[in-house]
Amino acid sequence: MGNTLEHEFLIYLFRNNTDLAAILLRRYLGVAIPDYAVAIAASEDATEVVPDPQVRKCDFVVIYLHERADRPPVWAVIVEVQRGMDKDKPWVWPLYHARIRHWHRCPTTLLVITPSEALARAFRTPIDTGQPESAWRPLVTTPRELMIGLSDAGVVPEMLILATLAHISEPDFETVSEALLTALGAIDAQRAREYADGVLDMLTGPAKEIWRKKMATSVYRYQSDFAKGYYADGEAAGEAVGEARGEARAVLLLLKSRQLQVSDEVRQRIESCTDRDQLDEWVQRSATVADVSQLFA
Repeated sequence: MGNTLEHEFLIYLFRNNTDLAAILLRRYLGVAIPDYAVAIAASEDATEVVPDPQVRKCDFVVIYLHERADRPPVWAVIVEVQRGMDKDKPWVWPLYHARIRHWHRCPTTLLVITPSEALARAFRTPIDTGQPESAWRPLVTTPRELMIGLSDAGVVPEMLILATLAHISEPDFETVSEALLTALGAIDAQRAREYADGVLDMLTGPAKEIWRKKMATSVYRYQSDFAKGYYADGEAAGEAVGEARGEARAVLLLLKSRQLQVSDEVRQRIESCTDRDQLDEWVQRSATVADVSQLFA
């Protein structure tokens, strides 16, 4: 459950809550997105049509639609999650922006979410496209920079997750994470477990252990199927079995974040596997396969 899963988890938040990008842009980043009727996920394809085509895909694209179907979209947002330095990004991000803007014929924002301020500074460097007086720059932020508070997050799980990540080193981390735990207890059990696992992977240091203990000892373990499932796992599973279950959940989360259909039979096969080497291979494959059947090829 390495960087690939952490990368996909953040994209998964935006895919599950298509209003999330607009909320962040409006409230925290000063982008005046107009009112819209509905937000939908769109194709991330930005493939270059050249003699030797290169497949290019954004991490996630959301389109904000006008209430009238005959009007062009209100806005488009490209969400890119960047957890490490990549010198190719200054070349491909303007391409993503131009293609999505051209296809949907509406104002378009490219939003980069990165975990560290050092990476954010690096990616904020203006990109020289060669056009005079027209340096291109992505909009870059970090959970820490957003510093979403409890009053802003309300009971929206995706906002509370970002708030928890932002407050990882703050004195009120336990308060924020407790609010997140409460919110997870109010949503469907499967999504709650996926969110809780994702948060566990994203946290580091003492905060990670605090979150782990909350999941094991909180009173919520008696109050919801979501928490009862965690408690049962902790009681019944040894360390090795628990790690295998965690990797199995990672495979399923990656497949779901990529919108690949998982049958009950496939889910059972993945969840019943205890072979760590096999699970490691499935984690790697699940990030690239075009169809779930290729996972077992």
